[in-house]
Amino acid sequence: GLSFYSDQKIDEGLILKLCFLPPKCLKPVEVRGKVVRCLEEKKEKAFEIGVQFLDASEEAGRVIAELEAAFLERRRRSHPENPT
Repeated sequence: GLSFYSDQKIDEGLILKLCFLPPKCLKPVEVRGKVVRCLEEKKEKAFEIGVQFLDASEEAGRVIAELEAAFLERRRRSHPENPT
């Protein structure tokens, strides 16, 4: 999935068409996603949105898996006492 911040509330259950350009990629990834979380961050005056990917193409799935692996590796290196 994906987590991002928005200045607008996006209702849980809503289906979004997402398009984003991952680092080191030349072509944007397009995928549909279902909003599974919308938490208000009062201090930031924003909403944290959690999206679960739906029907990702094989290529989009590969790019998303690479992003996830890179994120987890960076997290592991920055928090070696708490591997995930």
